[in-house]
Amino acid sequence: MSPLPPEPEAQSVWALGNSYAAAAHVLMHGGKANTFRPTLFLLLHALELYLKAFLFSRNVSEKELKNIRHDLVACMRACRTHNLSKLIFLPRRTIIQVVRINRYYREKELEYFTPRARRFGSLDDLAETVAKVAAAVFEPISEGTFRALSKPATLPGAQANLREKPRSPVSLNVRHQGTGS
Repeated sequence: MSPLPPEPEAQSVWALGNSYAAAAHVLMHGGKANTFRPTLFLLLHALELYLKAFLFSRNVSEKELKNIRHDLVACMRACRTHNLSKLIFLPRRTIIQVVRINRYYREKELEYFTPRARRFGSLDDLAETVAKVAAAVFEPISEGTFRALSKPATLPGAQANLREKPRSPVSLNVRHQGTGS
C-alpha cells in the first residue's frame, strides 16, 4: 500500500514518466548513433508510467496495477475502463504500433539481445503519442491540487489582522543619485 493519497501518487508516477520521456528526447536529438533501442525503451516506459499515473488518480489499487505488470495493452484497456478515452483519442495506427511493440516491451526483449528481426515503427510517432498521453493525463491527476491552490489562503491570525486599523504606509526617503549631466 502506498503511503501517498491517489493524487500525489499519480503526480509522482507522472513525474517519473516525464523524466524517462525527457531522457528519450535527449537521445533522439543528441545525434548519437546506436541509441534506437534505449530510446524506444525509455519512451515505452514513460508511456507505461503516464498510463499508470492516470490509473492511480482513479483509485486503482497498487495490487491491480501490479497485476497489469508491464503490459501496455492491459494498461491501455484499464485506462479505457476508467474513461481516459474521454480525454484523448489515439488513432488506430498508433494503437497498432503500441500493440506491436508491447510484446517485446512486456517480455523485456528490448533490454536484451535476441537475434530476431523486429518492426517497431517510427520513434517520432511514438514520441508524439507519449507526449499526447502525458498532456491528457496531466489535468486529471492535478485537478484537486490546482483546485486547492486556487482557494484563498487562510493563515492563522489572518482574521484578527483584518480587523486591525490599517497602518499608514511607510515612506522610504530614497535619494536618487544623478549622473551629473
